[in-house]
Formats: sequence, C-alpha cells, structure tokens
Amino acid sequence: IYHGLGMVAQRQREWKRAEEYYQQALTLKIEFKDRYRQASTYNQLGVVAQEQGQWVQAEAYYQQSLTIYIEFNDSYEQAGTYHNLGYLVQRQQQWAQAEAYYQQSLAIYIDLNNRYEQAHTYYNLGLVAEEQEKWQLAYENFSYAMVIYIEFADKYHFHVIKYSLRTLWKTHPDETVLPTLAQALGLTVDAARGWITTTD
Repeated sequence: IYHGLGMVAQRQREWKRAEEYYQQALTLKIEFKDRYRQASTYNQLGVVAQEQGQWVQAEAYYQQSLTIYIEFNDSYEQAGTYHNLGYLVQRQQQWAQAEAYYQQSLAIYIDLNNRYEQAHTYYNLGLVAEEQEKWQLAYENFSYAMVIYIEFADKYHFHVIKYSLRTLWKTHPDETVLPTLAQALGLTVDAARGWITTTD
C-alpha cells in the first residue's frame, strides 16, 4: 500500500511525498526479507531522485534495483533498469555511458524477442548518436525504431520518430538512408525522399 501511495504521489509530481512513501514501503520489505520486491521500490526511488536532479542518488537506487534483478535472473526487469540508467546519464550528457547502458538493455530485449521495447531503446540510441554527431548511426537507429512502431501501429511514437528523422535530415541529409526508409514506409526511393523532406 505504501508503494502504491508512492506511485500516486509520483504521478502528481509530489516528489518528497512519493519518496517518503517508497521509503516506508522499502523499510517493510527489508524487515520481512522480501528481497525481490525491494527492487521495484529501489527503481521508483531512482525515478523520484532523477526527477529532482539528484543524479548520484538516482544511479545508486537503480544499481541496487539492478543487483537484485540480476540476483533473481529477471532479464526483462534488468533490461528496463539498464534503460533507466541510460536515460539518467543521457540527461547528464554522458553520451558514451548512455550508449553502453542502452546497448545492454537492447541486447536483452533482442534475446527476449521483445520487439516493442527494442523500439524505445533504438530511438534513444538514435538521440545519443545524434548528440555525438554520429549521423549515419542516428539514422540507422531511428529507422529501426520506426519499422517497429509501424509494425505495432503505434501512431504516436511513429510521429515522434518522423519528427526526429526530418529534423536530422534538415541539418545532415544523407541519400544513403533513403532505400531503408523507402522499404520501411512501403514507398519508392523518390517518394521516401519526398516524405522525409516534407515539413508537415
């Protein structure tokens, strides 16, 4: 119940109250030696610390969560925690470390054949590549994500990717990516060129 109250406060962006509830939940889980379920509370404490810009504390919470998921061989939750760590260091502009965490997350999602979660990670890898001026890699990762979002008929994230691709094209156009885009969109190469250069 304390954990649930923490989530409610978190959704209301009441960070201090959320943290208090999560700490109460964690205290009880430790007292009753509920090791596995401690991980989810550590994870949420990481999110709350991250939202308050408490980078070191957030990373410590995520690492505690990750340790438990590794201990219990929970690959899916490990992937999510690696993703969270990637996002945390991405916000601190630690591009190489962010890329490393995202790659760990992606490897697990590929191993689990979880296509949808792969898309989110490919998208973030695209953003990190763009920040490092690795333009070709950014195009590749955005394209991989786009293919999956099309596959899952996820219109919201498809439009997010579309915006990212068109923004990248404006500053660093690359004709070599057009065949991949054309295949993903079911268009001719010329039509794909028109699609990526459109400003709507």
